[in-house]
Amino acid sequence: MSGYVHRLCCWHLERNAQANVKRNEFTSKFRQLMLNPMSMEEFDRDWFSIVYDLGLEQNSWVEKMYAKRRKWTEAYLKGTFFAGMRTTQRCESLNSHLCRFVEQKLKLYDFIRQIHRAMYCIRHKEVQDEYETNHTAPVLTTHLQSIEKHASEIYTRNVLKWFRMEILGEATLIMLGCAKTANSNIYILTKFQHPE
Repeated sequence: MSGYVHRLCCWHLERNAQANVKRNEFTSKFRQLMLNPMSMEEFDRDWFSIVYDLGLEQNSWVEKMYAKRRKWTEAYLKGTFFAGMRTTQRCESLNSHLCRFVEQKLKLYDFIRQIHRAMYCIRHKEVQDEYETNHTAPVLTTHLQSIEKHASEIYTRNVLKWFRMEILGEATLIMLGCAKTANSNIYILTKFQHPE
């Protein structure tokens, strides 16, 4: 599908790394490369360093993962919107939802029917959320109502709840200082009554 970004699940990738490379040191470093923010250049440098240091130049799975790097590493997915969802969250959520509909020993016909029921429920919930977002106005409850109002116009109500929690968390912060650099300002913050 064009226009969509397909991201690989980090939980499955980590399991596959362990199964295909069978070296804990690689799995640990692979996880860091997958999740830590870095530039594409830093990723490539670190990737080749790890592969060389561990002697994995001929490992076909390692080669395939490098070829697919645009689908799994933060370095190449930077700037892509995932609505705050972790790399494993979608898989975990869908798995949890499907388990409510599917039992272990179903005949193929029943399995397919149950999957269709589960997908219908997911889609129905999405339509309900979209309708509520487009045709209702939430009560503004935070101290930053103009920002909250704007968020309510672009986010679903579920995302708005998460966004409100972020706003409320902001209210507990105190600015200790500000350092100005050539391109930005760096603010030093602490939580109220938690000076560490």
